[in-house]
Amino acid sequence: MDLSYNEYSPEERQQKILKALLKEDGGLKLVGLANDLNVTVSTISNDLTKLEEWLPDSVQVERRRGLGVFLKGSETQKRNLMSEVFTQQFPNYQLLKFFQEKSRSELTSEWMEDRLLNLVDESLLWKVEGKIREWREETLMWLVMKLI
Repeated sequence: MDLSYNEYSPEERQQKILKALLKEDGGLKLVGLANDLNVTVSTISNDLTKLEEWLPDSVQVERRRGLGVFLKGSETQKRNLMSEVFTQQFPNYQLLKFFQEKSRSELTSEWMEDRLLNLVDESLLWKVEGKIREWREETLMWLVMKLI
């Protein structure tokens, strides 16, 4: 039994709600979100209203009785939003810096959950890290060859 308790700021809750909506194709129940975030359904409803204010016009929050709440927009629009949220939370330079400073053993699932928004699959993260290392090695080799 998990007795942990997390208290989130309104902004953190709104980000968590948005992440959940981006990951879910079907609707999410307000009660489920409220339970997950340890708040009332009314608080979730208010957070959704705030969230709607800063979403791009191409993506809207839709609430349907009996079906739950979901994001309405094309797959491309949702992916663009996901990319925007990811970039806001974790700028590119931070990702590159992280890979430069940390070893694989220091990557934890908690880090991936907290920093990568649960939007990026762990296996994809390993592929990205491998490609970055490969690119750095090739670039270094190319520079050395140019200098010789």
